[in-house]
Amino acid sequence: MVKNKIEIINIKKNQKINKKIVNSLNIVLTDISSNNIDQNFNFSVTENSVLNIHCLLVNSNKQKSHIFTINQQKNSTVNIYVKAFGFNQSNTKVIIDSKIPKNAENIVLNQEINGYIFDDGSTIIATPSMLVDNNKIVANHSVSVGSINPEKLFYLMSKGIDTKTAKTVLIRSEYDYYKNFDDKKCKLIYKEVDKKIMELF
Repeated sequence: MVKNKIEIINIKKNQKINKKIVNSLNIVLTDISSNNIDQNFNFSVTENSVLNIHCLLVNSNKQKSHIFTINQQKNSTVNIYVKAFGFNQSNTKVIIDSKIPKNAENIVLNQEINGYIFDDGSTIIATPSMLVDNNKIVANHSVSVGSINPEKLFYLMSKGIDTKTAKTVLIRSEYDYYKNFDDKKCKLIYKEVDKKIMELF
């Protein structure tokens, strides 16, 4: 179970969010709206603080832009995980811009963006960025954008699972961890995301 303080953010309209992070915080951010979205997040992570961001984006036939700007002070940790699903000629952009100054030592920074496209007309643009002015940190970033893994799909189907069920299992595995948060709202978000994706799938 994830037991640190949890803040739920449901994105339904364009906005800017500015937050100063003190101590430890899990932010669970979801955008499954049927609106075009232009969202900017600015996080200032103070000394000895931990910020975990779990972001789920489901886009169908819309333009969505989510930009994260993160500034870290020394002895802080930031982990940001983004899962984006593109359906029906949608266009999704995710930018993570992390800044670490010279005097910010003992930093841990992880950026991970996974995008899944379900038709030929949809696009997901994913850009992780790190501006690091010292070498006393641990920093990692990764990006993957594409369709469902064909090898995993083939493996499930080889076990007698039909195509639709196999694809459903693989899609759900990408956000299944929401059920592990020690928070009732996160479990409700899981159900909302699940319903939305199954409607589009």
